[in-house]
Amino acid sequence: MKLHRLITLMLLIGMLSAIKLSAQNNKQEVIPPYPDTTLSKAIKQEYLKVQKKAYRMALTNQDFMAAANALYCIIVLDKKMAWKDSLANLYFSNGAFVQCMAVARGILLEAPDNQRMLEMLAISEDSTGNLKGAIDAYERLYTQTQNIQILYLIATFQYTLKRYGECESSIQNLLNHPEINKATISIKESKDHPLQEVPLKAAVLNLRGVMLKELNKKEEAKKNFEEALQLFPEYILAKGNLEEMKKADGNTSKKKK
Repeated sequence: MKLHRLITLMLLIGMLSAIKLSAQNNKQEVIPPYPDTTLSKAIKQEYLKVQKKAYRMALTNQDFMAAANALYCIIVLDKKMAWKDSLANLYFSNGAFVQCMAVARGILLEAPDNQRMLEMLAISEDSTGNLKGAIDAYERLYTQTQNIQILYLIATFQYTLKRYGECESSIQNLLNHPEINKATISIKESKDHPLQEVPLKAAVLNLRGVMLKELNKKEEAKKNFEEALQLFPEYILAKGNLEEMKKADGNTSKKKK
């Protein structure tokens, strides 16, 4: 029994020694980071110059993918936020909205008050069909700017998502906004019609009318369409909505007879 214990003890000591020796060997094999010498800095600066030149050349040739690749290389070497902004703008202006969203979100983590990034993020979210994401971005932007047209966009998205309670709340805020009687907005009746500049208050009343019509509150809907037309008689969209309701009422009356 004593011999067995002695053998076991010797084995344990041997194992511990082996572990210690292995740790020492591993420690010796650790390679220190490459020193940031004057030569390595000079190489980085030269490479940075080459990538900046490639970026400018790609923009000149309207090759936005090559420009984006060059920007990624520049961002690795130069941490300035301006280069990340340029990358987001490049993606946005070329309709690469998914990539724009990814870059914009990264920038907003570092600079949450960047209004240009919030606007690009909101438009990109809308363009890719993510209205909830668009609302979130526009709400953040509205908190910073109190821009009345942004609040109108939020209300239209809320209506589209059938968030009628939130939409009505936004409409109330719009009607109580100090700039509601001065602001205008450009609206299209459809793809086949040109933009029409209308008083924002008329657009808000028309939006409420459409929402109330969908909620089957017909009389209230008509009232809002009529108020919109009182403000702006040439308002094509409100005029069409009111005529459609009157036509539907006429058809209903005929059926009853």
